[in-house]
Amino acid sequence: MFSPRTWGRTPWRRSSPTAAAAVFTYVLGNAAGAAAASSLTRRLDESHSGAEEQLNDAMAEAREIAMRHPRLRARLGTSAASAYTAAPDDTFEFGLQALLDGLARRATA
Repeated sequence: MFSPRTWGRTPWRRSSPTAAAAVFTYVLGNAAGAAAASSLTRRLDESHSGAEEQLNDAMAEAREIAMRHPRLRARLGTSAASAYTAAPDDTFEFGLQALLDGLARRATA
């Protein structure tokens, strides 16, 4: 078992606060977007204004504005315009596993 006296002798223990912060930041970053969207939808629903309808109206207005600009208009037909927040189902798990694998490799180096 490790004690505070042995921490300085094990390189991976010295970096464990940094590793924990990296994992925490990754998880928090992935959760922030979904939490913000959920919060916005809930607030709009509480005001009885129809969140989905308001979001659709805002997107329609954005499309109308984009049509006036050639570069934006060109992007409207791409997948980036319709699913820019979409990601494959296993994206979070893949990223977290890659992060953990990198930390494990670093700890054994």
